[in-house]
Amino acid sequence: MENVENLILEHLKAMRNELKDFRSRYDADASDIKHRLTAVERDIASLKHDGATN
Repeated sequence: MENVENLILEHLKAMRNELKDFRSRYDADASDIKHRLTAVERDIASLKHDGATN
């Protein structure tokens, strides 16, 4: 029975590590997307401002 418990614990640890890695990648991707979206919004605002002054 102890072997089964150890096997289950090993699988749970592996799943936890995979989830941790996924979250790290997701956070990095989300941060990159936010920066890109901010740049696009800034550029659009600049275009609107330039169009309004011409």
